[in-house]
Amino acid sequence: MKNTKLYSILAVCLLMLAAALQFSCSDMETEYEGEPLVKYPEITVTGFSPQAGPPSAAVTITGTNFGQYSAAAKIFFNGIPATDIVSYSDTQIVVRAPEGATTGPITVKVWTHTVVTPDNFTYLPGAAITAITPAEGMPGDHIFIQGSNFGTEVSNIAVQFPEGVAAEVVSVTDTEIEVIVPTGGVTGNITADIGLQTITGPQFLYLDAYPPGKYLFEFDDPTDVQWITVQNSAYTIRDGKLVVTFDAAQFNGTAKRRADLQYIINGALLGQAKDPWVYTSDFPILAIKFTKPATGNMILDMNGGAFPTNSQNNTYAAQNVYYYDMSTRITDPTVSKTTFQFKIADITSPETGYEVEWIGTFRSVAEMEEFMN
Repeated sequence: MKNTKLYSILAVCLLMLAAALQFSCSDMETEYEGEPLVKYPEITVTGFSPQAGPPSAAVTITGTNFGQYSAAAKIFFNGIPATDIVSYSDTQIVVRAPEGATTGPITVKVWTHTVVTPDNFTYLPGAAITAITPAEGMPGDHIFIQGSNFGTEVSNIAVQFPEGVAAEVVSVTDTEIEVIVPTGGVTGNITADIGLQTITGPQFLYLDAYPPGKYLFEFDDPTDVQWITVQNSAYTIRDGKLVVTFDAAQFNGTAKRRADLQYIINGALLGQAKDPWVYTSDFPILAIKFTKPATGNMILDMNGGAFPTNSQNNTYAAQNVYYYDMSTRITDPTVSKTTFQFKIADITSPETGYEVEWIGTFRSVAEMEEFMN
């Protein structure tokens, strides 16, 4: 019992001591009127540029006493925090305009000081990337970046693949950028600098080789002969095209011209064994861009059955593009063809030959259209 009373008395004493200490500290804090322990210099903001731009535009804010510690600074565009500080010094802050903000003043807060600019930063419609077509490929392939507000000036566009590898920009419209896949990149998200704006797009997959069923021949290398013509015709690769000239003897009398375009015949080409053409249902559209003779017949011929004469789709004939949906005649998901050729025959119009710009397979007509454009 004595111990219990003793413990109770000790507990009461401790509580009274704690209360006294708290009251004493509170009095000291209330009564302290000296200089603050740390005093930060007043900041000034003398201006910012540019005064208008899209989201992610780099904006330079000039002034004094910003210090060197960027973590002490908070920047707001019309109340929306900007989290991407590009560079920071005592007299200059470079920050990217945040997404989601609207036209209004810029607020700069460093430590305990805050300055609001008298002028507004005007938000402009920003560019956006919605898709890449195709989203996979090899160096040298042409791909198309779709989106909005790209403008129309190639000089205002720069596209980088992962590892900072720059791509050649071929053309640009307000909704599409065409680029050539560069050598040296890796799989990952592309980025695009569009005027003052930097935006990140979807992932692009680098391929070591095309998947089965995917083909693209663009006739850029005169030493890489993948297609030949026959019937005593002459052919050469020149200026990115396979240039074919009919046999002059075929113009004698009432003879009709012919120069079939062959990829593989009975497992060989130019007398040498060649891997068969592989069809897969992933790439059912076969298209060719060439200067088709005005009068004559065209047949897609392969072992197992040729397509009917002149059964190609002529929707894009004005652009010299003709295509077949091979899935209408090939029902197996994967088939190897040891004979694969275009028969270009029975020509009576006056052309002396034809030129092939490209031959390729596509997942869909829409993908082919993107490639065409």
